[in-house]
Amino acid sequence: AKRTLEEPLTEKPVMVPITTKGFFSGTLKPSIKDGQEQVLVKMGSGHLVELDRSQAIDHLDGRIQSLLSPSVATAPTNGKAKESLSS
Repeated sequence: AKRTLEEPLTEKPVMVPITTKGFFSGTLKPSIKDGQEQVLVKMGSGHLVELDRSQAIDHLDGRIQSLLSPSVATAPTNGKAKESLSS
């Protein structure tokens, strides 16, 4: 995915799904803002953010580093979990 972001996306050929088995060919035409191609980046469940390619690469690098670094166990943050932890 990172390698794909490092290459220009404009006019790149793609296959666009229209059903589970049906596709048609298309061409990417990303929006341009301040001379930079914009891409959609998934930031969580159902949340997409439009970033330029360099910001998207930085975000992806951060996610990769967080997966590779030792994680610290954290307690769930919803109210039910806090109540069950204090019991």
